Amino acid sequence: MNKLITACAVVCVMLLSACSSAPVRLGNVTDASQIDFSKGGERIEVFSRGFQLFGFIPLNINTRHEVAYEELKQLAGDRFITDVRVEESWKYAIVGTFFTTVIRATVYPRLPQAAAQSAPAK
Repeated sequence: MNKLITACAVVCVMLLSACSSAPVRLGNVTDASQIDFSKGGERIEVFSRGFQLFGFIPLNINTRHEVAYEELKQLAGDRFITDVRVEESWKYAIVGTFFTTVIRATVYPRLPQAAAQSAPAK
């Protein structure tokens, strides 16, 4: 009876524990007056994939958002990231599920420092 209770407790802990990942803060615009809208924005897109083996063994599942966003920031360089869209999709396989995260964004260049500062009043 003691082994049965222990086994049930282990199964309950496994079922109630969830995979978790670090939160990802999207976008880097804090002041829209620094964005140069005159040159237009460039659309960029990145993706990251993971696999869940047998429905409960995560392989690159928990970090796929963070990995994709870090790649997006590298692609953006020093430009501002705006209009961020996250798309999730999955496909079933015989032994598990493939998960794909796609992050799309628009990046805008920064205004030159001279143009960003207001002209002195006369």
